[in-house]
Amino acid sequence: MADYYPILARAVSGLATNNARARQELYEHARTVFIAQLRRQDPQLSALESIRHSIAFETAILRVEAESQSMPETQPERFAGNNIPDDFASLLREPTLPAPDSNNSLGVCPPPSHLIPKKFIK
Repeated sequence: MADYYPILARAVSGLATNNARARQELYEHARTVFIAQLRRQDPQLSALESIRHSIAFETAILRVEAESQSMPETQPERFAGNNIPDDFASLLREPTLPAPDSNNSLGVCPPPSHLIPKKFIK
């Protein structure tokens, strides 16, 4: 499974303003890029693999945020949005099972891991 933590931690450490608001804006931007990369995968990831990647990504955000809250905040400024890499694709490239079908085009984000029954998580 891909490790998104280093990318997110590096992006947060590069913020000119490291406060809760700036980090949340960064996470939202990262999610947008991440979801776009998931959708552009060729071949498409199975629904289960997409969920696994999304859980790993959200877990990395939680870890970075928990660590960031223990550090002092810098002066508030607006997030510039240039600290997120535009390509998560290299992290998503792993051997996968073929997608069950292409009817999952709703673009729905998976639920947080604590809402997924344990029997579906390896």
